[in-house]
Amino acid sequence: LPSYLMQIESIPVNKSGKLDKRALPEIEARTGNEYVAPRNETEETICELFAQVLERENIGVDDDFFELGGHSINVVRLEMLLTQMGYEVNIPMIFDNPTPRSLAEKIDTGR
Repeated sequence: LPSYLMQIESIPVNKSGKLDKRALPEIEARTGNEYVAPRNETEETICELFAQVLERENIGVDDDFFELGGHSINVVRLEMLLTQMGYEVNIPMIFDNPTPRSLAEKIDTGR
């Protein structure tokens, strides 16, 4: 399944009528959320780990892990990294709290 979909006006074709892949526009992956900076250490750590696992930059606290291309294997990697850093987290917790803000609140409440 593709991570992102983008609507274009027309499909570019070459002289022989085949798809011209080089003429396709670059896909801009956006979640629709404006960037909101982390407010505390837990949110900052989670944003950094989201960026590391998803190989992205500038993850805000309201960005959804799954909308950014995360999947179940990435969740396992994220859970492992958070656990190694001393956070008490499990896989269902990440599925239920897909943003750094909600996950940090859940982690901090559990402490």
